[in-house]
Amino acid sequence: KPFNLRLFADRVRNLLIRSLEGRDDGEEKAKEKKKRPKPKRTTPPVVDDATRGDLSKTSLPHLLFRGLEKRFTGILALQRGKVQKEIYILSGHPIFVESNIRAETLGQLLLKRGGITPAEHERVLGNLQRKGNRYGESLVELNIMKEEQVLLELAAQTRYKIEVCLVWRDGSWQMIEDSSSCNNVPRCTVNPESLVFEGLKRRLHAEEAVGRMMSAASSSLELLARFRNYRGSYEKVFGLDVTHRLQDGPQPVGSLMQGGDYWARAQQMD
Repeated sequence: KPFNLRLFADRVRNLLIRSLEGRDDGEEKAKEKKKRPKPKRTTPPVVDDATRGDLSKTSLPHLLFRGLEKRFTGILALQRGKVQKEIYILSGHPIFVESNIRAETLGQLLLKRGGITPAEHERVLGNLQRKGNRYGESLVELNIMKEEQVLLELAAQTRYKIEVCLVWRDGSWQMIEDSSSCNNVPRCTVNPESLVFEGLKRRLHAEEAVGRMMSAASSSLELLARFRNYRGSYEKVFGLDVTHRLQDGPQPVGSLMQGGDYWARAQQMD
């Protein structure tokens, strides 16, 4: 525990389906099967080796970069209290997010920023009740938005749903590899590098970052080989200040905090 109930139900269903495979309808066929050796079946194994852990030990940015490096395809499930999210990832790139938070639905996000009017929202809801299609499809069908606009809004929604979780420091995660998981969801591909760095810059609280850096003042910071793949994206968002000072080797966090914009540097190192 905790385990995502919907994913658990899917696994049980797959097991039941596979247990029914190979059964014969007639008694005669059943008798014939007893007379001959039972052939070995080569059905694919159920995916039950989900990697899981605590967000207090492994952060969401770390998990997203791990997925990118391994070209992971499957679902990254997050839970924090009553909040549950499933990030669908294709070859390391997030493409869709399911969330149980009503405020993160496409309609609510569009209403919040004035992308649609309350009257248009009600028209879409009425269309959903009649036809059972998706919210974005109804926006196009009712000529409220063009398809290109809807795709942009869906991509922004996907980014937002993930971005608000980047600074979670508690909760649990499960990384479940499943090549078929992305077949039946909209594909709004998001660049994980820009998502992480731009999202952290918006979401990190400077006061908290300073506190964490002060606690680690005697520790050293260094540029790892792994970071080289992301250095360009990082510097595009946070600048060259910290990385330039670290290019000659590890430096104490306390000394890196001295000079310049104290608050911004704490965010950059955090």
